[in-house]
Amino acid sequence: MNFLQALSKYQHSMNRLSRHTVLLSRQKSTHAASLAEDHNRRIDLKHVPSLPFLGSTLSSYSGVTFDLDNMFDIWPELRKKFGDFYTVGLPNRGAGLHGTMYVLQDPKEMMKVLRSEGKYPTSSVQDLWSFQQMQDDYGFGRPGEILGYGKDWKLIRSFLQSDFLAPQSANRYLPGILKATLHISKGMAGNSDNLDEFLQWASFDMFCSILIGAFPRITDPDTVVDPEDDEFCKKVAEVLKVGSHITLSPYETMLNRIGIKSKTYKMLYQNWTQALDYGMKRLVELEKKKEAGMLTESEEASYWNQAMVRWEKGDTGLAKDEVFKICLILFNASVDTTSAKTSWHLLHTALNEEVQEKLYEEIYTNVQETGGKITPAMFAASKSPYLGAVLRESNRLTCPANLAPMRRIAEEAEIHGNVIPAGSVVCFDQASKSIDPEFVDDPFTFRPERFLPNAVEARKGTKAEFLDHPLFSGPFGQGARRCPGSRVAKNESMALLAQCVLDWKMSVPGYSDFRDVPYGLETLVCPKLPKFNFEQRN
Repeated sequence: MNFLQALSKYQHSMNRLSRHTVLLSRQKSTHAASLAEDHNRRIDLKHVPSLPFLGSTLSSYSGVTFDLDNMFDIWPELRKKFGDFYTVGLPNRGAGLHGTMYVLQDPKEMMKVLRSEGKYPTSSVQDLWSFQQMQDDYGFGRPGEILGYGKDWKLIRSFLQSDFLAPQSANRYLPGILKATLHISKGMAGNSDNLDEFLQWASFDMFCSILIGAFPRITDPDTVVDPEDDEFCKKVAEVLKVGSHITLSPYETMLNRIGIKSKTYKMLYQNWTQALDYGMKRLVELEKKKEAGMLTESEEASYWNQAMVRWEKGDTGLAKDEVFKICLILFNASVDTTSAKTSWHLLHTALNEEVQEKLYEEIYTNVQETGGKITPAMFAASKSPYLGAVLRESNRLTCPANLAPMRRIAEEAEIHGNVIPAGSVVCFDQASKSIDPEFVDDPFTFRPERFLPNAVEARKGTKAEFLDHPLFSGPFGQGARRCPGSRVAKNESMALLAQCVLDWKMSVPGYSDFRDVPYGLETLVCPKLPKFNFEQRN
């Protein structure tokens, strides 16, 4: 080896050493920064006073009033008293004798929980004992495991979400949804003093277009309503309301644990089974049409038919009756899937005339390209940024499920520097910081401009950047237990709101602030809508 070759080899070795030294230095700096960040995020865990079996629900002991009609007030109050990381006792929802729940505000800490949730994660649905009991009493079998966890849950969940969760799958149903919203919007004015029930019917109409490719037109003022459709909607709405309430009742829960079925539960089960009979009847009718080769184009494209096509290929691991039962579960969720979210969207839009007119202008401009009709292409973020911002702002102020996601952790976890034992229930409060004036200017003003692209870009690197984290985007949760119908439900809400704003100028006489409108916890937190005024647009 000559001198020049030796020199070259030496220089190459020194360059490698230099790069390694720089890389090691960067790694140490990154690790130090990470440790500093963890230290800065460390929060002393505080505890809302609680008692065995009662948790924190006894206000004279805990100092907190838990009321189904003040859900939006509870969590900001607790955060103000106990900070950004605390425990609270909620029997039937939390863990142990106290029903202990760990409540988080920091999305980064909650994402740590979601990333470690494992192959068979849990969620709050495991606490819905009344619905689980009904499925057990009916002999629902494996499809009932959608409320459970484990291997069967994974099988049912994977099958159920196949034609729902992916954006392209959810968007495939938009033409049917838009067809339904045309007659739903037409019926709004005639039901202005009965909007709560009407929006449940609307949810049913839209979801039927998805599940079975049918259009019952239960909301169309020019169509005679089938009494069976009307009765089904009423029974399902009652089942969801009563089932949720008795799940939260310590008395009903105790009766269930000692094997006693109360009068309330028996009536709940009767209504539920009658709703199942209706759903099965519709599915059997559809199967007969399929066997006769008489399905319409919309029925061919329906979720049920696509599910049957997948089952017929023979690789689903499911029996045919199990596929039918999965569709029955969806049928029974259809009435409540969208109505809570849409109620809040319509209320905020009707209360804020300037917002409503801006939204109308965006929609009106879009439909000039399509002969006055709303089309699926309109829902691209680039085409309707203000519509998307209205939904995000509505969720910021009035998220229908403000403790989502919720997980029962399988392994010990470290959160905010505190070790949380396996089996603990951890939930995310997406409501309280969103209305804190430290982070949000004029927080109770409905201002969709907060979520337009320029505002989102301006928030990056600021203490308000958390508003744009996916965990603050809606009531559907995140991770493997995210609501499988979340994208479909969002499309339904956007479509109905857009059609109503295009057709009507809405107002709520006697109200100017959403906080004056009463609300309550059904399956989700829903407003009790006052009478609207609908003025037809030209």
